[in-house]
Amino acid sequence: MRATSTPGPRVVVPSAYIVPSKVTHTRLLPTTATHTFAYPTLFVLVSLRALEAHALDLARGWLFGYGGIHARIAGLRATAYLTPGGEQSILRKLGGVLRERGLDSGEMEDAWMLTMTSYCGFEGINPLTVYFCYAHGGEPWVVVLEIHNTFGERHVHVLATSSAQDVSLPKGFTHEWTFPREFHVSPFNDRSGYYRVSVNMPTAPSRSAPDTPPPMPRVRVLLHTAMPPGEPGVGPLKLAAFLTPTTSLPWTSRNFLWSLLLQPFVLFVSTPRILYEAWRLHYRKGLCVYAKPDPRPVVDGLAGKTRKGGGVGWQSEMWAEAFARRRVEAFLRERVHETEIKITLIAGDPTIPTNEFSPDATSEETRHLIISYLSSAFFTALFTAPSFAHAWLLCQTSGCCHVSSEELFREVFSDTRDSDKQQARSSTTMAQKLRKLQLPEQLRQGRPGLEIPEQHAIDAEREAKLSSVATYLVLLGGIVSERVEAWVYWATGASFVAGQEPWRKWERVFGLEEPDEILNGAGSEYFLGSVEIATPAL
Repeated sequence: MRATSTPGPRVVVPSAYIVPSKVTHTRLLPTTATHTFAYPTLFVLVSLRALEAHALDLARGWLFGYGGIHARIAGLRATAYLTPGGEQSILRKLGGVLRERGLDSGEMEDAWMLTMTSYCGFEGINPLTVYFCYAHGGEPWVVVLEIHNTFGERHVHVLATSSAQDVSLPKGFTHEWTFPREFHVSPFNDRSGYYRVSVNMPTAPSRSAPDTPPPMPRVRVLLHTAMPPGEPGVGPLKLAAFLTPTTSLPWTSRNFLWSLLLQPFVLFVSTPRILYEAWRLHYRKGLCVYAKPDPRPVVDGLAGKTRKGGGVGWQSEMWAEAFARRRVEAFLRERVHETEIKITLIAGDPTIPTNEFSPDATSEETRHLIISYLSSAFFTALFTAPSFAHAWLLCQTSGCCHVSSEELFREVFSDTRDSDKQQARSSTTMAQKLRKLQLPEQLRQGRPGLEIPEQHAIDAEREAKLSSVATYLVLLGGIVSERVEAWVYWATGASFVAGQEPWRKWERVFGLEEPDEILNGAGSEYFLGSVEIATPAL
């Protein structure tokens, strides 16, 4: 008689875990503002393929589900991660991030995501999400760090395991990298310095054996100051942050409910905790606030170079910014025909498509101006400044745009294009009067090479009455908001780092230190007609 064998029980490899953790932050510099805090928090570690196949839904999606976050206790949705908006899944967006940096997403077998879920339809601040990407066969391949700040912006760092510094790893970690800091996270730090990131990368699901211990995905982030120019290495340690799991539980409805009962307000208190610690640092420790810079794009719009890290999410465009952008675009549609210069606008925000304005007839000899801009601050500067020459100086000081040719830029944005209209006009328009109010009083009459026209070239003579009202509202709103912001900071005793106050942008442009003094210095130059204007060095 031939022996028969009975197949053993089917081994199911877990594809998600509940990871109660502790987050610790320690500030070491400046020594007068040393500060430490630690809070419990609740993370989940999920396989993206299992998540998007709805294999992780609990209680038919009522307790936990993927997709919409409403009408369920906890959930995850794609729009909250990586590039905002769109219909793509998290896994597809992650593949796009990898491809944009020259990696073949087809090599990826799966990715595990360490993150915090939404609760009862509420998505709080999710400061750090980690994607552990595995090649086919389960080999560790790439780690992606997605960082969110309190301004609604998102940034990623793509770290290949092949480039990790694995020579002298700290105990309990499998990979480590050092790379420049690029994203504005804390208002009490500028964007200089270097991160040293250590992670403990879990074993891939395809390599997990039934007796494999539950994963404990630790993350350590050290922020070092930058060394003086010309000196190698990184500077002293300024900040240290740790994400340390306290346990790792199998993905079951019972474990999920029990974890929520132990920490019922874990997500809801994230924002109050951040605000409380910020209050302590500012008012108790005396740290001043750094002005928020625009995110750095993944791709250099002019050179086409790609960073390993970069912004994937910008602040939403406000109504006034959208209005300024539309007015600038309307101006450019006319100018391309007047100058026969092709104009291409490349946004730093990857969700905004490239915009092109072409004359009626184009050829190989057609001149081409490329403008790479970081945010809508570029359009606001062009629209609200009293002249294009003023706007150019403002853009150069803030670094909100780069152009392929300053000569073509000055030809397109010429304040003298309507010289006949300017000569015929005997009084300053209301819009120009509002634009002048932004300037320090000693600059409102203009300077050689910075004459203020009676009518801005961007304002149409035949402008509809409703559009004129909107123009006044945008200009007046900008003036009022800056003065209200300055008053609020004064009234609350809060302060920016000296020289970074948003309401003093024109003082920075012209190097004003004393009420009646303009400091001249070496800087970039802008030519308007035959007049040379030097941008002061700041």
